[in-house]
Amino acid sequence: MQTLREKIQNQFIDILIQNNCIGTIGGGMGIGKSYCAIEIIKRKHFRNILITGYRTPLKENWEKELKKWGFWKLIEITTGVPTGKWIGEGLEYYIQITNIQTCYRWTKETLQQFDLVILDKNLFN
Repeated sequence: MQTLREKIQNQFIDILIQNNCIGTIGGGMGIGKSYCAIEIIKRKHFRNILITGYRTPLKENWEKELKKWGFWKLIEITTGVPTGKWIGEGLEYYIQITNIQTCYRWTKETLQQFDLVILDKNLFN
């Protein structure tokens, strides 16, 4: 039997997938917003992902979350847009975790290379 938290998470995930992964996951601390985003990455097999936001420990926090939910980092690629090569459930993922100030300087072509863009929860504060 699912907990209330798991039901809410699954509703977030299902609704976003039905909406072509366009939308916002809103909820209090501990509801599992990062988990939902990572689960969408897994279910939809997005392979080139940008995670961005304003928080200072953004990279450390997201790397911790990715590891917590079954991903492990192979290498850091530093040519072009610095990206981490990750493995999750036997698939390779290229995940760029950087603050919004860096993304602001990128060209439209650079941004269009990503299959999925995740804006961290504190981006709009």
